[in-house]
Amino acid sequence: MRGFVGAPYVIFGWGAHDYYMARNPGIADLLRAATQGPAVMFVTPLWVSPIAYAGAANAFPIYVSRAGIDNLLQFLWGSLAKDRNGAPYEAGAGPYPQSIFYTAAGSYDLSHTCNTWTAEALHAAGVPVTAAGVVFPGQLLDQLRSPRSR
Repeated sequence: MRGFVGAPYVIFGWGAHDYYMARNPGIADLLRAATQGPAVMFVTPLWVSPIAYAGAANAFPIYVSRAGIDNLLQFLWGSLAKDRNGAPYEAGAGPYPQSIFYTAAGSYDLSHTCNTWTAEALHAAGVPVTAAGVVFPGQLLDQLRSPRSR
């Protein structure tokens, strides 16, 4: 896997291969994403804080333990498809400098979306959220905003 040496933050995303990798996704890409298909993981380094990058209305900190970070890293590594030597498959360059798509393990469908995957990742990190019933972003954000997740 490519290193992002010196980047203080790294963004990870996961989604439907054809839709996520499309430069200008259209209705056909969206319809393909509605059916089960291959997934990709998007990885990009950030040289500014996530709040500076996305704005305070779109990003907020979630604090996890060192063990939680280790568990999250294991989850992320397990989300990648790998060759027989254990190296992840590069699926293509991402839209931002130094960003890249990797072939993901598993598949994307309407019952296992990017938001479901994000809930699973946060749960692996020890954040008290559940992926059950999470399809849309608000379903995860509601859990993150609840007092038990702070």
